[in-house]
Amino acid sequence: MPEQRDLQANLEPNRIVVRMYRGVLGDCFLITVWRDGAPSVAMIDCGVLQNVQPGPDMVQKLPPNVVEGVGAAVLGKVEGTKDAVRAIGSDIRAYLADKGGKLDLLVLTHDHYDHLAGFTLPDDENIFMAADFGIDRLWLSWVENPDDPQARALAARFAKAKEAVALAAEAGRHAMNVDPALADNLERVQALAAFIGPVSHPALPAVPAKTKTTTQSIQAMREKVGKRTRFLEPGQVLTGAEGFAGLKVYVLAPPRKEQRLFKDLPTGKGDAKEVYLTKMDEANAVATVALAQLHGVAMDDGRAAQMEDDQRANARDERALDPPPFARPHRRPYPPRPNEERVYVPGWDHLRALYEASDNKYRTIDGDWADGADSLALKLDSDTNNASLVLAFELEDGRVLLFPGDAQVGNWESWGDQLYPATAAEGEKQSSIEDILRRVVFYKVGHHASHNATARARGLELMTDPRLCAAIPVVEAVAKIQGPGRKAPGKGWKMPYDELYNRLKDKTQHRIVRGDGDPAAERAAFTAANAGVSIAHQDPVAGGRWVELSFPL
Repeated sequence: MPEQRDLQANLEPNRIVVRMYRGVLGDCFLITVWRDGAPSVAMIDCGVLQNVQPGPDMVQKLPPNVVEGVGAAVLGKVEGTKDAVRAIGSDIRAYLADKGGKLDLLVLTHDHYDHLAGFTLPDDENIFMAADFGIDRLWLSWVENPDDPQARALAARFAKAKEAVALAAEAGRHAMNVDPALADNLERVQALAAFIGPVSHPALPAVPAKTKTTTQSIQAMREKVGKRTRFLEPGQVLTGAEGFAGLKVYVLAPPRKEQRLFKDLPTGKGDAKEVYLTKMDEANAVATVALAQLHGVAMDDGRAAQMEDDQRANARDERALDPPPFARPHRRPYPPRPNEERVYVPGWDHLRALYEASDNKYRTIDGDWADGADSLALKLDSDTNNASLVLAFELEDGRVLLFPGDAQVGNWESWGDQLYPATAAEGEKQSSIEDILRRVVFYKVGHHASHNATARARGLELMTDPRLCAAIPVVEAVAKIQGPGRKAPGKGWKMPYDELYNRLKDKTQHRIVRGDGDPAAERAAFTAANAGVSIAHQDPVAGGRWVELSFPL
């Protein structure tokens, strides 16, 4: 097709090509550096949001007003999670076939399913685990280092919070049918649980056979690559053989300081207050109440005793069981279920009547656990994003390509806590973050262009190069139907966030590629505002699965 261009023809022989996979709410980028006809290929993440149903299924299941609000034609084109993961993997294998069949570098930014889904598949379906798929080097942040005491402590806290959110999401599926007033909070919990991926716990549906959790996926990649795995620290500058394909690489984050690592929102008033990592006892509280809810469900079909037996058999620590506070004969799920009063308890009817009296409504607490679960899910999502590995690749002429993962405010602010390299060797020049950001010509927009994953004054506004362009891995239709957006138009995720998106268009002169963008409009924008960047989209006949930007070296 004449409108499609082959980036390997009629271009500078030495160039860097950034490929973004499209059609998914998730990150998967390839960076290919061509020098004298020889390619070096790096991949940054490979993920898709969990539990996205194929478009035709969603059109059938969603309320008509939601379908109308998003657009039936747009929704109908959405690809389901599993199909998308497999198709992207196949395309990556085909791309590498004439480039040595291997990755020179794999970068995994953080432990979220929309960045790691491609690595969670069973080994016989997972191209990255195949014996003939080579990975020369693996870069992770210090957060993933099992020998690092601070990383181990963080891992324990994240694991407990993940478990609590997953339990709350499962309990919410039952509770929403009983108490519709809890719906918004619990639907948000379920939507955010999609980022953390499957969690193994006796009270949860079994993880599909041979499927890995995101944490297990990172471990599997570490084991595959072995001693060629490197855990990066903020302030490092990798050059020469330590860098990638002759490019200098700045390691900007994640920070070591916890006041940075877990600062998710700007300091300010109201909703902009400063917040910190949820404490272990708060995660325990959510897990305990969610388990109590699930016990109430289980007793209807005789699973309660088996659930507790399974928990004890599988728990690493008896204290981790978080059982309900009352012995089984004295438990009563609330609101009551049809067979809940099989055992007569003196005074039970009177107590229920008091609790349900209209003048006591303000004192009831049976729905408060949903507020806590919602807050915990939001906090876990933000804290995991803030632990993103952030890399800036510098070309020989000083231009910079910025990949911030899903870094949030504290992560961005930490970039200015040190010079680069953090410790200068004799005669070695150090750079400031202001100097690095002013030379950014490509920005991978964090967290699908959500409201709190791009810093303003200390981030985007410092990117002053007139050649700036951006890539947003987003499918807006999928974002719109997450959480309460599944039932009510306008209540889903706002990705891209209007204020940020409009500023990005101003800063880039509309040189933006999106996961759901229109290829013709994107090509027109890059042509009209020429910045020395070539753009190409995969032929729709071949799937139209990617867009590439080429920067001459």
